[in-house]
Amino acid sequence: RWPRLIPVFRRLMDLLRAVPEIVVALVLIFVLGGGPVPAMIAIALHTVGALGKLFSEVNENASLKPVDGLASVGAGWLQRMVLGVVPQVAPNYLSYALLRFEINIRASAILASSAQAASAMTCATRCLGAKANSTRQRRSFCCSSAPSSSSTKSQAISATG
Repeated sequence: RWPRLIPVFRRLMDLLRAVPEIVVALVLIFVLGGGPVPAMIAIALHTVGALGKLFSEVNENASLKPVDGLASVGAGWLQRMVLGVVPQVAPNYLSYALLRFEINIRASAILASSAQAASAMTCATRCLGAKANSTRQRRSFCCSSAPSSSSTKSQAISATG
């Protein structure tokens, strides 16, 4: 029943792992809009692909001798897995999970900085491409929240006068 699905899941893990997080994030930003959610989903998809491959390899390399020994004394399936397989695979699971955590922290920093750069470029393009007649209208198109020195002076003059 399940062995027929193993190649399907392996190819799915290969596909998730093959596409870089930044590419998935850009596609998801186009679909879902900006914010942290597309980056989080992109990192999660890549992590599922990588950990799926690593965990499956660890499971394949686990020795069946403890499982056979437990079966010979009448242990059930759950007991064989908990007492025969988990002690063998748990150290590698923990090691790979911590490795992926470190990789995800780095990927989140890269995605955040590239998202910030993309946002700045979008704002600069909008500001430079604006068809405004006056400086005041042109400023309203720009994304910069800090007012320029000339507008600060004019606001101070209008407030006092």
